[in-house]
Amino acid sequence: MGGKAAILLVAGFSIIFMVLGNNANNLSVRSVDNVYKYYYMSKAHSIASAGANIAASKIFFDNSWRAGFSEIEYDGGLYNVDIEVLDPIRNVVLITSVGEYGTGSDKQYHSVEVKLQPSSFSRFAYFSENEKTGSSTIWWTTQDTVWGPFHTNDRMSIDGDPVFMGKATSHGGRYMTRDSDPEFNGGYEETEEPLPIPTDGVDQLADAAADDGLYIENDDGTKDTVYLTFKGDSLGIKYSYSETETIVKTSEAAPNGTIFVEGGDIRMKGTVSGQYSVGTKEQEITTTTTTGYWKWDRRRRRYVWAESTTTTTTIAGGQVWLDDDIVYNDDPTDGNFGNHTYHMNGLVGSSTDLLGIVAEKEIWITDNAANRNDINIHAALYSETKGFGAENYDSRSVSGNINLLGGITQNSRMAVGTFSGSTTISGFNKRYYYDNRLMVMSPPFFPGTGNFEVVSWYE
Repeated sequence: MGGKAAILLVAGFSIIFMVLGNNANNLSVRSVDNVYKYYYMSKAHSIASAGANIAASKIFFDNSWRAGFSEIEYDGGLYNVDIEVLDPIRNVVLITSVGEYGTGSDKQYHSVEVKLQPSSFSRFAYFSENEKTGSSTIWWTTQDTVWGPFHTNDRMSIDGDPVFMGKATSHGGRYMTRDSDPEFNGGYEETEEPLPIPTDGVDQLADAAADDGLYIENDDGTKDTVYLTFKGDSLGIKYSYSETETIVKTSEAAPNGTIFVEGGDIRMKGTVSGQYSVGTKEQEITTTTTTGYWKWDRRRRRYVWAESTTTTTTIAGGQVWLDDDIVYNDDPTDGNFGNHTYHMNGLVGSSTDLLGIVAEKEIWITDNAANRNDINIHAALYSETKGFGAENYDSRSVSGNINLLGGITQNSRMAVGTFSGSTTISGFNKRYYYDNRLMVMSPPFFPGTGNFEVVSWYE
């Protein structure tokens, strides 16, 4: 190799090493920049999440708080939080928290969105204020299985081996007879504070129905009983047993999904297509009756007409009677009701049909021919001052099963049958299964707990 070639070879290698060295240096610089950028992005994300958590906490403790935050310093950066009311009727709110970290062109931003809605009592598979009927304690026994969230503000009284598939809580603790061995598959916890049933839950449903639903008022005493028969997307309505039904399109009669009777009882059955809440409240009904007769007026020596007016005040309404099956048009379990594996795995079908039954007083299973061999109920049940029970539970014939898909919220637990050991003497056996959709769905304007729950958290 000649001298010129050697010089060119050395020069070539020198250029190559210079390029490689420059690239390596640039790579090192970019790596450092990427590390800083990733760090700033992580910090911005952490700050945005903190802002969302703080805002959510403020709303949980003060349901009316909507102020948000502006330029709040946190962990070396800032966060801004806006609160948007997505649905003023249902009080659904969206928290948008934006965190920022860094300076100049290196500053990074991150957004977190959290949607909240009022928590509904429909999320409970079973809820009670009192575990007594009058002064008599109702016991949980070996025959009982509860699927889904369970809570009572009273003491749980256990005699035998009941099974609780979801989380079970009670404010009053629990009492177990000797040799009792309950299963708490979702755990058990004694709560420090009770979760009271509201005193205005039924009123809120009534207000919603009066605003944009189907609102029926018994102010003249002619609607003491309202018969409702769901017929898929239609509803049959009448005000006496022998009267001919008026058929209406349910979605048109109750645009916001609420149907309410003020001062009258409801008797209902049928097949529900869509999402509705049906409720009733008692009302003071005042009626005035005028009677008259002809009497002899001795002074004027002729007959004159004499009138007397009687005013009567009665309390009417507040009860719901289930006269037959009330079920969904589209079965949420896809035919798997009672399949333990299906329910245990928390599976749900594609159905969007949903029903809430809300009563100020009792929800009764009617003692009639239709209910002598099982009753199927697809609904979330709510009784504000009374409970859910079977009419003549201790004297009616053995009537099969209550096949309930939904949940029960009641002030006081009521009986549906009588038993001797494992033998049914009268009334019904209980086959209560939780509708798992109620963890994230709620019937329209179903009474709420007064708290909020997270619907979605997007980071």
